[in-house]
Amino acid sequence: MMTLLLLMVMMMMMMMMTQIKAECLGCRQNAAIFNMSYFGKFYLTGRDAQAAADFIFTNNVNLDPGSH
Repeated sequence: MMTLLLLMVMMMMMMMMTQIKAECLGCRQNAAIFNMSYFGKFYLTGRDAQAAADFIFTNNVNLDPGSH
């Protein structure tokens, strides 16, 4: 049983490595687009900035960083 499980895991790893290799070669030989929107900064200003932040974000942005 353990041998079968190990064989299945090894086959899955080989398939993943093949897919990763293909993706890397595709990026190198053609072009790649990366979503880096999570690096963005947003500045909310104005009278309703706090209300907008409370609506947009799941966290309470009125708290000091690190406090809960």
